[in-house]
Amino acid sequence: MTEVSVDSAAETGGCPIAYPSLESVACPYPIFAEQLEQGLQEPEGDGPYLVSRHETITHVLKHPEIFSSTTDLNAEAQPGWEASVFSSDPPDHTVKREIAHRTLKPGRLKAYGPMIEEIIEGLIDDFIDDGEVEFVGQFANLMSSEVMFRLLDISREEAGWVAGVTFEGIGARFLPHSMQLQQEADGARLNEFMLDVVRRRMENLGDDTISELIRGHRERTGEDDIDYLAVEASVFLLGGVLTTAHLTGTAMRLLLAHPDQMAAVRADYSLIPNMLEEAMRFESPLQFMPRVTLEDTELEGVSIPAKSELILVYAAANRDEKQFPQADRFDIRRDGVRRHFGFGLGTHFCLGAPLARLEGKVAYESLFNRIDNIRLADPEDDGGYINSAFNRGPATLRLKFDRVVG
Repeated sequence: MTEVSVDSAAETGGCPIAYPSLESVACPYPIFAEQLEQGLQEPEGDGPYLVSRHETITHVLKHPEIFSSTTDLNAEAQPGWEASVFSSDPPDHTVKREIAHRTLKPGRLKAYGPMIEEIIEGLIDDFIDDGEVEFVGQFANLMSSEVMFRLLDISREEAGWVAGVTFEGIGARFLPHSMQLQQEADGARLNEFMLDVVRRRMENLGDDTISELIRGHRERTGEDDIDYLAVEASVFLLGGVLTTAHLTGTAMRLLLAHPDQMAAVRADYSLIPNMLEEAMRFESPLQFMPRVTLEDTELEGVSIPAKSELILVYAAANRDEKQFPQADRFDIRRDGVRRHFGFGLGTHFCLGAPLARLEGKVAYESLFNRIDNIRLADPEDDGGYINSAFNRGPATLRLKFDRVVG
């Protein structure tokens, strides 16, 4: 890990903080500001290069022939992940992506709308009479997981535990050893579960995402690779649950911290899509992504040897003033906000981005239609952040509200 000194003694006690690390979770933005000022940071020892500027990350993501997605970090995340669409490069990635994309094409996505609305309205029904809700656990996590369970045709009874677990994935290396062991156990549990699901689905294909993955793989190879399919299904599930849940919770937290923005979006629902994009830029649910160089190259005047690992710090680039003037200001009317890296860029642009956007739009329209005067249950307790180096989102968010009458 590269250490970055931060001027704020309140944040660091006068000592440099290593990034990525759990020590940077509470307030990473002074670190990002220094990264952006200094530019590309070379590693100490065999650690990764840190790439933080928006222009440089854009260049990296547009050149997969030089900067590969197949890195040791992906292999460490969960056995078999290095073969998934998440970790592959063109041309192999192109074929795998097309198979995975079948269930997220515009025609199908439109058909999911009523199902998503049904789930969201049901979740609101469950808490609306209470006048309060733990928004992360009772809404954001359940919404995103239930949508994915429906798409994958698996039951909450089988897989409900997934909604309450923070899978660190490629960020596991940056955790304390005890947390790494827990990540390994959670990953093994998920893999065993998916292996069982895929085995059963192979014998009884349906109209669901896992069945489409199986059909596509059979068309491509003429055979079944159960280990690969289990990993691909796991990637699909986690990608659809974690990012959307964190975005949903983060958006609410930011609106509560900016009452003028809350009032504006409540008065004009057409602002909801841009509000969600700004929330994703401002508090990136995925903080970084790895790449590895396939040949000797150069970035920002620094020579980088082949087989070097890079950490693309999306969360820093999303605060780059050259792309986002007044980047530290939350502005739901911000122009050009979709230049953020919340969904990636290029060949690995998130397959589930349209689904996440749809879920967020329906969620906030439904919430604003049914609850008002949303506020923190305890003004002194904003719930903090999840204990993760890779993911970012509220740990809890206890709210009170009034029911909309009429």
